[in-house]
Amino acid sequence: MRHLTAATAIILTLALTGQAARAVEISTEQSEGSSVSGERSYSGKTNKENKASTGTKRNKSKTTGTDNTTTDSAKQSATGTKGHSLDMEASLMMLFESTLDELAPLPPVLPADVGLTAKWPNGSVDQTLSHMLTQQAAINMPIQGVGFGAGCNQDAVTKYALEVAERGAIAAQAARYLAGDISKLQGKPPTRSGEFEITTLGADDLERLAIGAVKRVFVKGKPTIQDQDIKRKLKSITDRIERGRDAWRFAGAVDKLTPGGGIELHLAIAPYLAASGAKWYAPADSSFAGYSVTYKVSSSWSLADSLEALKSNSKYSKQALELSAYCERLEATGHNQEAAAVRKQAIEASSHNKASINPFKFLAAPGSSGGGE
Repeated sequence: MRHLTAATAIILTLALTGQAARAVEISTEQSEGSSVSGERSYSGKTNKENKASTGTKRNKSKTTGTDNTTTDSAKQSATGTKGHSLDMEASLMMLFESTLDELAPLPPVLPADVGLTAKWPNGSVDQTLSHMLTQQAAINMPIQGVGFGAGCNQDAVTKYALEVAERGAIAAQAARYLAGDISKLQGKPPTRSGEFEITTLGADDLERLAIGAVKRVFVKGKPTIQDQDIKRKLKSITDRIERGRDAWRFAGAVDKLTPGGGIELHLAIAPYLAASGAKWYAPADSSFAGYSVTYKVSSSWSLADSLEALKSNSKYSKQALELSAYCERLEATGHNQEAAAVRKQAIEASSHNKASINPFKFLAAPGSSGGGE
């Protein structure tokens, strides 16, 4: 019995020792598991922080990249056409036509519109009369009594000739204004004829200036010629037309007429008026009272587009928006040259990475507050 009790005690001791050891193992495993879990949690947190940091850097890099690209573009624009080819030729008629048609419409008058026709009312042609018209035109016969019915309407011819003469003066005055605007922006006055290279403006800028130049001719809706030379020549031409209002004759062809005094009028889709051999209004040749210049300009950039691009630059976006709206107000009131000057100064300021691209002093326009920042 004593032996059994001793044996039992030994067995219990061994069992308790085993449980304690197992408990230690379990505790150790749990501790190791917590350590691994903690390491994994820390590692996950670090990865998230790294990704967030990398994303911020990438976003900052993208913004910086956009700003650098915009600034580089501004620097290139500030140097004018450097790096841009003068790939476009713009004649005066090309620049003025749409605005002239809007403000001073001049529907074409053809020979048939003033009675110089060999057609019967039903549309058939009187071959005898057609032949007679051609012969009379070739020897510069008077147009009085020629044509069906009452014949040619000389009053209608005179009225149209005076309208064409005025149109020529409007175009010439606009050409004078445009040349002055370009001179202010480029520092070199354009020629009156031939080709002239524009290096400080793009094609869009030139078109905006041309629209403003034509609109400036009209004061309260009426054409007003300020240039004294153009004004003097216009008066001379209109006086000669008025004196010959009853003396119109052919000038070598049915559609070419003259009242004398060195005046020649062509009745065509694109009318023509010359005085003493000098082209006064010749849209087909883009020549108006001695102005026949063709501008060579780049179509791949402009000050207007460059200012628009600065809206995406984080440094200048707000100022660019304000300046763009200001330039639009200037152009709406006919101050197109001033608007181009503001854009030019802004682009030059951004190209030098200045803190502000807002010119110190604006040229105030009616309806705008003017002033700087």
